[in-house]
Amino acid sequence: MAYGKDDAERTRYKWMLLGDDDTIWVLPAVLRMINERKLAHTEPHLISDYHYHCRDPHVPCLGPHNFDPRCLPCSPGTFCPCRLPPGCALKDFYNYTDCPYKEIVAAYGGGGIIFSQALIQQLFSQPDFYWALVTKRVTSGTPAGDLVLGEAPRQLGVGYTRLFYDDPQRMPPAGPPPPPVHDTHTGDRLFGTWSQFNDHAHPNDVFVRHEAAAHEHPDLFRQMVTVHVRSRNFYGIPWNLTELFVAYEKIVHLLHRMHNVRNHTGPGQGGLHRS
Repeated sequence: MAYGKDDAERTRYKWMLLGDDDTIWVLPAVLRMINERKLAHTEPHLISDYHYHCRDPHVPCLGPHNFDPRCLPCSPGTFCPCRLPPGCALKDFYNYTDCPYKEIVAAYGGGGIIFSQALIQQLFSQPDFYWALVTKRVTSGTPAGDLVLGEAPRQLGVGYTRLFYDDPQRMPPAGPPPPPVHDTHTGDRLFGTWSQFNDHAHPNDVFVRHEAAAHEHPDLFRQMVTVHVRSRNFYGIPWNLTELFVAYEKIVHLLHRMHNVRNHTGPGQGGLHRS
């Protein structure tokens, strides 16, 4: 966040890509996502479609969900920043009295989050706004701070930019949160498309999963903007670093091959060929 407090640095870059130390960013896919949707860094965009919805501080959050239901609609055929109804931007935590959706929307930090330059400037337009929020919102239940990354923009009236056109048939009624997207192997999510929440799989199994995805769904694979190669197992014990780095490197090489192939083939072609 020191980046946000430095005026010169804050205007030097258009987008800030934030992830964990074991998050892989797929830059060709990030640029494609931004450019195809004509997202402007001069507008307050908070970007992720790997969400968990939290209704009660004493109950685990539900997910993953792939869109923020609180956003006011964009003009037909366009993508716009997620503007929240005034009742969804109250300063009080878990106060949804005037918000049509009674929940907090939190992105999965391992899946990555993107902040536009305009949103960063807005966050730091008030001295110490973010720091005061951190002291209140980083709790024993959310020590990593993922919740704060969504709560700070929310209090400024900004939610998560929707990455697919609004479909009235898919939008749930105001009230309870929509059902979670249980299948992690889906093209309905660009962030961490084949990454599971706090993935307990061995790093090499994560590679094998992505290798299969590249073979079976090459076009969807190339749309994926992040991969999370979790560095700890089910018990929170770090994986052997040699095993982790070998799998990590395999995934990076796989991504390079798939995106290089795309430059020489058309849609629907250029899947991974395995013997």
